[in-house]
Amino acid sequence: MLIENQKLSLGPMSMTQHYWIPLFFMRRIIYAASLTLYDLRADYQILINAITSSLLLSFLLSVRPFQSWRNNLISIMNEITILGSFIQSYFFYLEFSRTERGPDEDYLQSYVFLGIIGGTTSLNCISLIYSTLKAIYQTIKMLI
Repeated sequence: MLIENQKLSLGPMSMTQHYWIPLFFMRRIIYAASLTLYDLRADYQILINAITSSLLLSFLLSVRPFQSWRNNLISIMNEITILGSFIQSYFFYLEFSRTERGPDEDYLQSYVFLGIIGGTTSLNCISLIYSTLKAIYQTIKMLI
């Protein structure tokens, strides 16, 4: 999504909606810190990052910080995909550490989740192209 297009909505809850940007960057700092501090403990990394992602998802669902419903929906879908990847990683970690499985089952799970990530990425690109074309159309319409 275009940065210019991501306008925070102004309404009765406008103070809480402005917490989106600091929370977004705080999540990234927590991700980096957990990867650095717990480099040998994959279970701690996954747990901390899944909790952080869950908290940000609950914020997105309750506050919906953007004016456009499309931007809110894309942000929620992205956060669900991130949370799902942490959950999937945790199950891979548990299975890998406890049992010896064949690679076919792991490949199937990986391909399914890569398909989900690819679908979410495609929807992000489609939304970006739509928003860009809409902005260009509106600019041309104003000039004519």
